[in-house]
Amino acid sequence: MQAKAVAEHFGVAASTISRLKGRFNETRRVQDRPRSGRPKKTSAANDRYIVVTSRRNRFLSAYTLKEQFHAMSGIRVSTQTRIGIAFINVAFVTGVPTKEVFLRPTMLVHV
Repeated sequence: MQAKAVAEHFGVAASTISRLKGRFNETRRVQDRPRSGRPKKTSAANDRYIVVTSRRNRFLSAYTLKEQFHAMSGIRVSTQTRIGIAFINVAFVTGVPTKEVFLRPTMLVHV
């Protein structure tokens, strides 16, 4: 079957199918190859711990959070990178918690 027909069927570019076919012919697998670079110090569970700890006390500084994580796990991490990445990985937006406004019937405007 032509790469173009397969690409149309799956809704991807023909070059993607050609690249995957070439990779399969070479390695008999289509998964990404291992990449170079420094391995992560923290696991997904560690990242969740960092975020849960921060959510329990929203006013912790990143430095304090880092020190608490080190005391718990024995792993030293960077305040600027690892703590921030943990929040991004768990889809957490940092900031001060907002105060909820409760509406009373007298606050509503009748038109």
